[in-house]
Amino acid sequence: MRKCKICGVNVASNANYCPLCYHDLDKDNSKDYPLTEIKTHNTSRKHIRRFLAKLFLLISIATFGICLFINLESKNTYLWSMLVLVSIVYLWILVAHTIMSKRSVFEKVVFQLLGIIAIVGTTYALSIEPAENWLVSYVMPGISMLAVAVMAFMSAISKYRKNYLLSFIVVYLGLLIVSVIFTYTIDSYHKVNNICILVCSIASVGTLLLGYKSIHKEFVKVFNL
Repeated sequence: MRKCKICGVNVASNANYCPLCYHDLDKDNSKDYPLTEIKTHNTSRKHIRRFLAKLFLLISIATFGICLFINLESKNTYLWSMLVLVSIVYLWILVAHTIMSKRSVFEKVVFQLLGIIAIVGTTYALSIEPAENWLVSYVMPGISMLAVAVMAFMSAISKYRKNYLLSFIVVYLGLLIVSVIFTYTIDSYHKVNNICILVCSIASVGTLLLGYKSIHKEFVKVFNL
């Protein structure tokens, strides 16, 4: 019996190639086989990802540390550095748990909602002005447009986009309705909410036109039509 140096499989003595990875057993140089190159490439990618993660972590810590120092040195009672911290955490959730991960759409939506609630809650707790002056006019439409951008990006790059286009349409329309309600009831500034209405409308129409067949199939499946 011979043993493959690549995958460790025991091979019959009369065989020249490994039946699992097709490595040439007569060659001592494992680099001659493409599988070794693939493994090396994958290992390099893992190292690069780990390095980038450590780099972004260092940047995040440094950013928060600098903001906290400036905040405390200025002797400002408004702890805006805490909002920076929550925003950094939300950014990590957005990238690591939503854009880069292969988790289910349900998990991604739940974590996004938790992140958004944390940002809004922290901003509200630290605010020295009435909530309607900033929450309705700036924060909510801004978060809504960010959510639309993230979902549109996911729709563009994910190979599983057909499974949740219907859900995205529902979210787009929900955010659209909320912005319309804010515009005609509470918001006295209007401008950012009007932009949000336009963005949500474009996202809804675009998703419907480009993914009509997938949305129709998902709609029939969900409602058993």
